[in-house]
Amino acid sequence: MRDRRCRRASDGRASYKGLSSPRSVPIAAQYASLGLFALIIDFTFAMTLTLYEACKKAVPDEANAIRTTALRAGMLPEPDASEVRDPLRDYV
Repeated sequence: MRDRRCRRASDGRASYKGLSSPRSVPIAAQYASLGLFALIIDFTFAMTLTLYEACKKAVPDEANAIRTTALRAGMLPEPDASEVRDPLRDYV
């Protein structure tokens, strides 16, 4: 069945009534899908950047906590100090 908006001109070309061009609807759909794709990429990049920054901050914090624990273990009497240092040495 023919679309009533599409009419043939005298020279054989189709003219579309109510549309700016015959390709305007598919191009709009392409732009919409590209816009959604760009939005998804943006959210993915933002989440990845946030995770990277959190990991970048967590590594020095954990290293400082390990160092502090090792230094404080040195202030304990010997049987207790070895109980703290051995699991710490296994962890590192």
